[in-house]
Amino acid sequence: MRLIKICTWVFLILYWILVLYHYPNLPEQIPTHFNIMGEADALGSKSNIFLLPAIATAIVLGMGSTKRIKVDESARQEPAYTNAMRMAIILHCTLVFLFAGISYQSIQIAFQKSSSLGMFFLPMSLVVIFIPMGYFMWKIFRGAWGKICLKKDGTQIR
Repeated sequence: MRLIKICTWVFLILYWILVLYHYPNLPEQIPTHFNIMGEADALGSKSNIFLLPAIATAIVLGMGSTKRIKVDESARQEPAYTNAMRMAIILHCTLVFLFAGISYQSIQIAFQKSSSLGMFFLPMSLVVIFIPMGYFMWKIFRGAWGKICLKKDGTQIR
């Protein structure tokens, strides 16, 4: 998980570099919203290009602040806690990557090098978000179900 955290920070730094590098050359109006087919359907000021990187930064910093929350050490050993934290780490990395992709395509559209995000962007984004979520939720509930199915003496109910 440490490697994923490092990758998240690297993606975030590269994301900011991308936005800051292109900002001076952007036209005054850039795409700010996309329809379900990935086509730009709203324009806004070029300063809006900083909105998604700011949200991504808040998400990553919020992830770091979860370590400061006091949690009983026995709870940290629970598989549900471990899996929930792993899910959060992977989703933070995924969101930073997706936000960077949206911003990159917005820049490409603003420079008229592309016409849309592409019709597969939304479905692929949903897959990339919900498959890890589903996997970790399955692991969390599978572990919880095992505890529910125990008798008072600790043996499993069949």
